[in-house]
Amino acid sequence: MEVVDIPFDRTTEWLLERRIVGASYTKSLRTVHARLAAALAAERPAEAPAVAQLVPPGTERASLTYFDAKAVMQALLDAGLGEKTLFGGYSNAHTAQWADIVRRFEAGSIHLADAASAMAQAVGYELPALKKEAARAEKELSELVRRQGEYERLAAAAEERYVAACDKKGLGTDCSREEIGRRLRESRSLLRATLGCPDAACTPVFSDEQFARVAALCQSEEMGGAVEYYLAYAAARLGADVGAKAAPPDVTADGADRAGKAVRQPAPSSEGLPPALQLDGAEIEARRDCVRRARAELEGEHTRHLLLLGEPKYLERQEASLRQQLDSARKMGALAGSLATRQAELRLELSEARPRYAAAVAKVKKLQADFEATLSELHFGGKRVNLMGAINAL
Repeated sequence: MEVVDIPFDRTTEWLLERRIVGASYTKSLRTVHARLAAALAAERPAEAPAVAQLVPPGTERASLTYFDAKAVMQALLDAGLGEKTLFGGYSNAHTAQWADIVRRFEAGSIHLADAASAMAQAVGYELPALKKEAARAEKELSELVRRQGEYERLAAAAEERYVAACDKKGLGTDCSREEIGRRLRESRSLLRATLGCPDAACTPVFSDEQFARVAALCQSEEMGGAVEYYLAYAAARLGADVGAKAAPPDVTADGADRAGKAVRQPAPSSEGLPPALQLDGAEIEARRDCVRRARAELEGEHTRHLLLLGEPKYLERQEASLRQQLDSARKMGALAGSLATRQAELRLELSEARPRYAAAVAKVKKLQADFEATLSELHFGGKRVNLMGAINAL
């Protein structure tokens, strides 16, 4: 069978070149469009509910073509509103109005030019816009999912850092003398090693007699005196108010009898000591190394923090620092939550866009089929008419 091929992007020009529509068709088309707009503004006939389904209130004129008007006309006739007067017109006002629109569309075949224009508008602008909008929403949704995952990861990491910092700093732990005593008991073997002998007369090897006093007091099973002295020693050593306002007691010759014979010596020398207590240089260095390790134990970060817990301002600073970490976690969590809200909006938008695009494609395809069938019947004696081009790629 012979086929009449028409380039889709030149459909209107093709109709004009073959004089299927007149050169002034646009003027006639404007008149039809005005009457169509008036019909849409009128109330829908209650006797023909199908009309309200075909053209619901609020339908825009630009979305309708001749074939839609013809469908409305058929619905009116099917509802029994096709009765005519003696002069051949329709007695029902709605039927007469839509019949006039259909007749004006068919005059001069301007309905073909109108259909060609509607298809070109849909394929060239409306469908690409819908497709682009859906693609944009999908891209944004994908990016939001990625960002939400990142924010959730950052929030979890910040929360972990907050918990770890709280555990490390021990905020809320009772900085009691019992806790200090426990730490001193744990360090007792190391402190005993700093002395190396039962007589405190060997303390000249220490550069800090106050620390030697702490070590000497830890020889006793009763830790009370060691704790009290250590708190005072630490307050002076660390330069912080930890609840022991008194300065460490002087370890003098007079105080040696009260402090386990600890004495102050100006230099790390064993001269003048009994032969049994004299140390050589290597032993002195070993003892000093032991002292350094003991100090590292008692003056470390955790112990420093433990001592400073009694300082209100210190607690405030620590709490503020930790609060920043917690606020960071909450901020990341809030950002993730806000992205989740936007994702829900985009998913809803996509759920509406896809059916809308599919419906628009179906409408264009139906319009193409109606256009080809009508053109074939009216002007080519039933020969097959085929629109070629972009419309077939939908």
